[in-house]
Amino acid sequence: MRNQSTKEEKQALLTLQYVLDFNNDEWVACDRPDLINDTESWGIEVVRDLDPRVQESQHHLQSVCNLPFSEWPAKKTKILSKNNVALTISDDRLQSALLSTSPNTPVKTIQTIKRKIDLLNKKNYRTLSRYDLFVFVDTTCIDKSYTSFVIQIIEEVIAYQKNYELKYSTIYLAHDYVLCSCDLTQGTYKHILISAELRSAIQEKLS
Repeated sequence: MRNQSTKEEKQALLTLQYVLDFNNDEWVACDRPDLINDTESWGIEVVRDLDPRVQESQHHLQSVCNLPFSEWPAKKTKILSKNNVALTISDDRLQSALLSTSPNTPVKTIQTIKRKIDLLNKKNYRTLSRYDLFVFVDTTCIDKSYTSFVIQIIEEVIAYQKNYELKYSTIYLAHDYVLCSCDLTQGTYKHILISAELRSAIQEKLS
């Protein structure tokens, strides 16, 4: 058992703490799965399913989003342009940013989840009563404009798990701005926006 979580695992736990009221004192870093609550025999595997260019763009946007567009460093705009980020600017302020020109689709995320289901059933994970999966995803996959993608993910994952002995009970589809908690036993989900205040609190704890 590890005594220190990775940055991704720490961010996952902080998100669950601030958004879903998890008690982080009950969780420890481990391997297979990444996070374990021994008291409740509950484990959470953490995986990142993000395009590296999207991650880079998000990082640079976060550093300038509160500045007037005319004050953005030329280096930032050059990187965003290189990554094909489509910016909407009005009154010298950023209004929106499309981080990818690729077609919006949940297919890659579904494949990532399926691979994690396969690994879970190879019996190399610690034996627990409950397993969940926390997936960092592109915001276009879980934005309210694309709730059909969330439904598609839930339906395909439930169908894929049907003939497996070990199943994930809940999948958390997470982005800095939103969290979708998907209940795979009920086939339902909660779409929760993450406020600027919560984002700041999480980032402060991570730094």
